[in-house]
Amino acid sequence: MRFKLHISLLLLPFFVLAQTPVKGIVVDEDGNPVPYVNIWVANENSGATASAEGVFLINATDGNKLLVFSAVGFETKKIAAAAAEKVILKRAIFALEEVVLQKPTGKNPLIIDAYKKSDVNLNYGCGNRTPWMLAKFFAYNDSLSATPFLNRLTIMTESFKNNVTFNFRLLEVNDDGSPGKDLTTENIIVNVKRSGKKNTDVDLTPYRLNFPEKGFFVSVEFLIIESNKTIFQMKGSKEKTDGWDPSFGALPSEKALTWKYSGGKWVKMGKRNEKVPPDYFDKFANLAIQLTLTN
Repeated sequence: MRFKLHISLLLLPFFVLAQTPVKGIVVDEDGNPVPYVNIWVANENSGATASAEGVFLINATDGNKLLVFSAVGFETKKIAAAAAEKVILKRAIFALEEVVLQKPTGKNPLIIDAYKKSDVNLNYGCGNRTPWMLAKFFAYNDSLSATPFLNRLTIMTESFKNNVTFNFRLLEVNDDGSPGKDLTTENIIVNVKRSGKKNTDVDLTPYRLNFPEKGFFVSVEFLIIESNKTIFQMKGSKEKTDGWDPSFGALPSEKALTWKYSGGKWVKMGKRNEKVPPDYFDKFANLAIQLTLTN
C-alpha cells in the first residue's frame, strides 16, 4: 500500500487568487545560465524550479512581491517579481578548508541511521508547482572521530516514472539549529533510473568532506521540471493533481530531525497525527537516510 499521496498533502501550497506568471532567466556574474535554481514567492507557499538552462516561470500575485532565489554555490537573492526578467546571482564565498581534509581511505565503514525498506511505510511527496526542500539533521559525537569522512549516503525513493532526478544539498547548522549554508559549491544531481520503491545511493567521496563537529543537514530538493512530472491521486478519492517524482521515504521517530523549506525559509516539522499509518501516529516522520562513514 502506498501512502505517498497522503503525505503529499503536507506539501501542497495554499491556493492563491489572481496570480500573474513571471518568466525570466537566472545567470551568474559571467552571464552563464544557473541550472535548477530554487525560486519562491517570499512568505508564500508558491514557487518554481529553473530549468537546466536557467529559465523559469513562476506565479506572483503582483510585481511588488519578492522572489527568493536559492542555488548551491551562490548567495541567496531577493528581488521584486517585476524586475526578475534577468536575475544575476553572485557566487558565494566558501571556507572549505574547514571541512575538506586529505583523501579518505574508504576503509572501516560505519553506517549511521541504518534502516530496512520494510520499515518505510510513509513518503514525502511534492504536489503542485512547489520546489520543496526537506532536510534531516545528523549530530556529531566523539565516537565518529575514527571514521570522520562522508563516504556515501542512501535514501529511500519512490517514483511512478523512470529516470527522474532530484538535488542533494549538504548544509551547515545555524546557531538556532536550523539548516544553514551549503557545504559544497555545486549541485549533487541524482538520477533515479527505475520506478517503484528503492534505495538510491549517492557517492560523497568526490567532495572529501569530514563530519562537521556541529553536525550537518542532508537536504533533498524536488525539481519542478517536465521530466519529473506525474499525477497524484489520493487513496479513496477520484480527484487528481499534478505532482513531481520522486518521493522520499520517512521513518517514525520520537526525535524531531527533519525540517521543511517553505516560503523561502526553513520550518521544523512537527508530529504527525492524521492520515498516517498507525506506527507513525503522534510521531515525527524523519527522512529515511543512512550515512556511511570511513577513515
